[in-house]
Amino acid sequence: MQSETGESIEIDDDLRDYVTKDIVRQRYSLLNSQNFLADVVLSLRPEITTHAKGRDVPTAATDGVSLFVNPFYYCQLSNEYAMSLIMHEGAHKFLGHPWRMGDRDHYLFNIAGDHAANNLILESGQQVPDDWCCDRKYKN
Repeated sequence: MQSETGESIEIDDDLRDYVTKDIVRQRYSLLNSQNFLADVVLSLRPEITTHAKGRDVPTAATDGVSLFVNPFYYCQLSNEYAMSLIMHEGAHKFLGHPWRMGDRDHYLFNIAGDHAANNLILESGQQVPDDWCCDRKYKN
């Protein structure tokens, strides 16, 4: 990640450990509250990073195998929204998004997938931040 001045910001070991442990805690709490996504989320390997697969990771992402999490974004989230973030990436896997994109425009496909994932999260009773793509007209 880079600062506003263009300098690279490194992820120190303490931050990486904190975020990894919190993600593990959040994932296991899904077993008690949102078990329909728990198995999917538990199958994703957490990777604390700002870049993955040749792309910036400003928030989080998944390729269906790993859960890429930007720790600087993650640490700004409330506990509830951190859970939503983890559920969101699990929903992308659950809905098959990493394998269904094909040759579609990545940016537009991701926005459409975000609406689907976030509406699924709302259906489960969990909340999502107001600035996430989640228009109810795209439900189902």
